[in-house]
Amino acid sequence: MLNKTTLTPFSHRAYLQIAGQDYSFPF
Repeated sequence: MLNKTTLTPFSHRAYLQIAGQDYSFPF
C-alpha cells in the first residue's frame, strides 16, 4: 500500500478516486 506521506494532495485525491472513494484531505 502506498504511503500517504509521500504523496501529494492531488495524488491523495486521485488514489481515493481510483479506490472508488470521494474524500478530501486537508493537506
